[in-house]
Amino acid sequence: MAGNILVAIVSTWIRAVVEVWRSHERGHAGRMVVLTSLFNAGPWAIVAAVIFAYYEYSEPWFVWFVGGAAVWILLLSILVLVNRCIRGKGQGNAA
Repeated sequence: MAGNILVAIVSTWIRAVVEVWRSHERGHAGRMVVLTSLFNAGPWAIVAAVIFAYYEYSEPWFVWFVGGAAVWILLLSILVLVNRCIRGKGQGNAA
């Protein structure tokens, strides 16, 4: 569950940054990317995860917690890539 939450928050942040980068003129895109990053939950979720890892590192369950989150992130990434490859081969929008 932790991996799923982290992936959802960080992927939303990345999509927001890419959209801001594409939609603004080149002179102000960098500034808008920084502002988008400051007001988005993605960077703060990474900071919270690092702080959590720092304080819970010595717990015996921590290895299993991080391992489960890492395996889920890997599995979710593989599923997304497979879905992108299948959709990219001639299957467009049905509308």
